[in-house]
Amino acid sequence: MVLERPNPALVAAVSARVYSVVAPLADSLPASPGQRIVATGIEIEVLSPQMAQSRRYAVKCEGGVCSLSRADDMGPNPYVEAALVNTVALVAHLKGAEALRPFSVSIHGDNAFYVMENEDGSKAENLPRFAPITQGSADKSQHAANVRKTGLGSSAALVTSMVASILSHFKVITLPVTDDKEPEQQSSAGRGGGLDDEQLRQVHNLAQLSHCAAQGKIGSGFDVAAAVYGTMQYVRFSPQILDLSGKDIVGTADMAAVAHLVMATSRGDPQGGVFDQEIDAWRLPPDTLLYIILI
Repeated sequence: MVLERPNPALVAAVSARVYSVVAPLADSLPASPGQRIVATGIEIEVLSPQMAQSRRYAVKCEGGVCSLSRADDMGPNPYVEAALVNTVALVAHLKGAEALRPFSVSIHGDNAFYVMENEDGSKAENLPRFAPITQGSADKSQHAANVRKTGLGSSAALVTSMVASILSHFKVITLPVTDDKEPEQQSSAGRGGGLDDEQLRQVHNLAQLSHCAAQGKIGSGFDVAAAVYGTMQYVRFSPQILDLSGKDIVGTADMAAVAHLVMATSRGDPQGGVFDQEIDAWRLPPDTLLYIILI
């Protein structure tokens, strides 16, 4: 069974992607950023133009723990929230809480992730890129987990995209500059889009941690690994390295614990286990076509 170590699985990635754009939230910058972090947390805005939605959060880091809060009238989005609090916790551990500043994240998902239908249930044709996936709703509890999807791993792609873009924004990793072409027209930058192996491993580990926290269980990791590395041969990580019991695994993150899981490389580390997935090169044979049929 490929769900058990040390059995390898062949993973074929698709061209559908989630894009995250991170920018400073300049209009919310406090006069004293360090004091604002301790008192109320840094403000974070998450924009979803395809859902005509904006979500506001605050993350406070003190005493070695980061905690996330959201507006009272806004329902949870565990994938967004786990990605935010764990990534901010890593940044705070590496750079110091004083390095944190308010920021926004704008999320755009390729249409292939979602079932696009007309009001009569027929397939929608000739859609613009990043087409709306819901009619503009005043219900702030709505998010992409509630819409019909095609099963291509959009949640894993969302978490991975958010993690990588926020780490890049705070200069923990360096993302390569890409052209402004459609994904299928872009020249290949190698696995992981041009990040070096160490940066890829850090993005992978943080995305796996965040995705498992959002799900409330330890999954196989195939979808997150595909979002990071693309097509590959994959041996899953040991599930016992993660403890998801007895705590608010979405709303809080221990800064040192997150940093250890993301950055540690030696299984002999006295603090315990680390991610031990195995990634090897593999490609589909030339001219191979795979079809997914929605029924």
